[in-house]
Amino acid sequence: MTYQEYKEKSQKEFNDLPIFFAFGNDQFKKAMEERSLTENDTDKIYRLGDSGGYYLRTDAPIIREYFKKSKEDKTLEELMKDHDFAVSAFRYEMDNHEYAINYYQGDWEVVGCFSKKPLESETIRITRIIFTKPAWKT
Repeated sequence: MTYQEYKEKSQKEFNDLPIFFAFGNDQFKKAMEERSLTENDTDKIYRLGDSGGYYLRTDAPIIREYFKKSKEDKTLEELMKDHDFAVSAFRYEMDNHEYAINYYQGDWEVVGCFSKKPLESETIRITRIIFTKPAWKT
C-alpha cells in the first residue's frame, strides 16, 4: 500500500459517515430538508465541533465508533516502519504543505502530519535525513 492509497482509503471511510456539512443558512436548511427535518429541528442533530458538520442524533453511535477506532488505529504507525512507505508519505506531505515555499516552517508542518506528540528538535534532523536508505536496505 502506498501512502496515497492509505490517504484515499482513510478519506473514503470518513466520507461514508452520515455527516452533512453546511456553511450557511441556505445549505443548512436544504440539508435538514433532505433528512425530512426543518431548520428548527436542531434537537434532532449534533454539531461536529466547529467544522460546519452535523449528524443526526440517531447516528451518534456510528460517529463515536468511527472516532474511537481512529484514535486507537495503529495502521499508519505500522506502515511508517517501512522505509519506502515513509519516504512516500513525507514527500506527499512536503508537496502538500508547499515545503519548498515555506522553508523555515516547512520541517515542522511536515513532521506534524505524522505525530500526535509535541515536536522536538531531533525531529527536524530526521526530516533532513529521511531520504537516505539505511545501509542494511542497499
